[in-house]
Amino acid sequence: ACMAVVIGLSGCDLRSASEKAEDKVQQLAGECRDKEPAYERAQSCIAHAKLTKETHLDLVNFGLEQLPPALFELDGLTALNLGNNHLSSLPGDIARLKSLTTLHLFNNKLESLPDAIAKLKALRWLTLSNNRFRNIPPAIFSLSQIRRLNMQQNHLIELPDRFNALAYLELINFKNNQISSIPQQLMSLQELRRLFLDH
Repeated sequence: ACMAVVIGLSGCDLRSASEKAEDKVQQLAGECRDKEPAYERAQSCIAHAKLTKETHLDLVNFGLEQLPPALFELDGLTALNLGNNHLSSLPGDIARLKSLTTLHLFNNKLESLPDAIAKLKALRWLTLSNNRFRNIPPAIFSLSQIRRLNMQQNHLIELPDRFNALAYLELINFKNNQISSIPQQLMSLQELRRLFLDH
């Protein structure tokens, strides 16, 4: 095993650029874990993700009421977990994360989604469980590649006749809502393997 020895002369930092970068990564990672308050801690996590070119970002349990603007600069993200926060809205800038295939927004205070979410054409998995939706956001029906949709534990009453636009859906979870009827289009989806409707 090789060992790098760092010797300081007259206060100079003789580490290589890669060593300095690695230290910066570790510093930001530590701030991500420890820094308070939650919004600043989230900012540190986002900075860390940007520096390391992460494709997955987990901001669960941060108590966030709004999202740091820097989040939407991470255009290489493929998975974003924003569950267990206090989000009551999602900004239209979410559309900038065009590489997202997975977006988790469970356990928030969302009642709607911005129309801009329709631009996430790569999205395959969307989790909106335990929010305050009374209707399925119309923009969802523009997510033609989506495979999994979870809207468990909301306030849904009716399901629209628009599911033919989501031909690749394999799993739908509408448990613990107040849905009284199932549209025929939903039952006719060719790829659908699992449908949860009980309440």
